[in-house]
Amino acid sequence: MANFSVYDIENYPGVQKTVTADLTSITSKDSQGDEQWVLKVTTSAYSSPAPAKTAIQPMFIHGTVAGWCKSSGLVSSPFNIGSGTKKLLVAIDELTPNSSFAEITLTEGTGLSGDAVALNMQEQINNLALTGHSKAGNLSYLNATVSFSNNVFKVVSGSCGSAYVGSHKSSVTIVDSVSASGCAAILGFDYPTSSESIASTAVKETSLTEATTSGTGTLHVANGAICSSSDCVVVFGPTTSGSLTPHKEYYKVTGISNVNDLAVTPNIASVFGIGAKVQVLREADPDITPASAYSDFDSLVRFGVRSVTAQIDFSN
Repeated sequence: MANFSVYDIENYPGVQKTVTADLTSITSKDSQGDEQWVLKVTTSAYSSPAPAKTAIQPMFIHGTVAGWCKSSGLVSSPFNIGSGTKKLLVAIDELTPNSSFAEITLTEGTGLSGDAVALNMQEQINNLALTGHSKAGNLSYLNATVSFSNNVFKVVSGSCGSAYVGSHKSSVTIVDSVSASGCAAILGFDYPTSSESIASTAVKETSLTEATTSGTGTLHVANGAICSSSDCVVVFGPTTSGSLTPHKEYYKVTGISNVNDLAVTPNIASVFGIGAKVQVLREADPDITPASAYSDFDSLVRFGVRSVTAQIDFSN
């Protein structure tokens, strides 16, 4: 068990509150009677002042998955946020994002650094969870974080879960405002990458049923249904040149005949043997995998402390 002293230095520097993090075992209603170890984060502080003094519920963290959305990284700072380019739509951990978006309005300014825009964006998202706002009390918004690194904005959900997709997913969706004052293109969110889209993209592969012929434009595969015309594929495996080192070549599918014969361009360069793999190329994260924002116990503890602290009323 660990106790953490937390402060609101800017508004109430003399007020100290305590947040406790501890490992504990629980049996949840969905665990079929099995116990599981979870991180329990609690506080005796309140989320509202007297006389209400609303208690803050304990937080049980059982997963390390936190959904995220990243900008394209194709635009760089400084950024100019104007009256006609300052709005975004945000949906965090929403089962149906398209019907659950909340709009945020960034502060106008010219020559803004990426860090300044990220800080402003995080503040606006967090504010959606305040009393009277569209996502009041929703910890996914209240504890969401926004960072900027290597020209990429990354928005991370304020809640942890166990999956990037499905009915209990942790996810973030950022799109342009439906008004004429959207700023998605300015910040790179017109071509975003998200943990949900990456996790939803299944790798599709088949294999060659005949050795390729150099200079021709046909791949004979075991399952041509994995792709469509205009898809791009990669063929990899040892070639018949005698080298045991796997070789890769990339082609565009221009048509499919006889169910499993793929017409490709350009013409095939190397001779691949029967059994060589053929994979369909799909959208991918430049960081290779949809990595969790919380990869170790220390980062989970920090997440729990931050999440509970964000609910404390320091005025009392």
